[in-house]
Amino acid sequence: MEVCYIPKSAIKNRIANNPLFVKELLITMATELKIADDMIVNLSEKTVKQRLAQSLLYLKKQFGEDPATGDLTLVLSREDLAAAIGTATESCIRLLSDFKKKGYITTQGKNIKIIQLDALEELTKDF
Repeated sequence: MEVCYIPKSAIKNRIANNPLFVKELLITMATELKIADDMIVNLSEKTVKQRLAQSLLYLKKQFGEDPATGDLTLVLSREDLAAAIGTATESCIRLLSDFKKKGYITTQGKNIKIIQLDALEELTKDF
């Protein structure tokens, strides 16, 4: 990680004198606001099962799979996965077991492999 400091005066100057910078800044802020809004909607309106399925699909899309094993590249503990979807660790473990029984995924330790992508996508759809 590299950390840098940008003086407030430099930002103010850029805003005052560069309309393209302001436009890009507003687009970025709007995008981040949309992401935050989607997260709030997901936590408040979707079931835990839907949130888990959506999280697994997100991990696959954003971080990919190991070419050799097909496991999700980003490995999270069950506690971290539960925290990400806003549920108790026990509920997350129970749902992962349910997904495994239904053949949607396989697990080995912390590693998760998505077997039935379509089934997980179907779970994420609203009723």
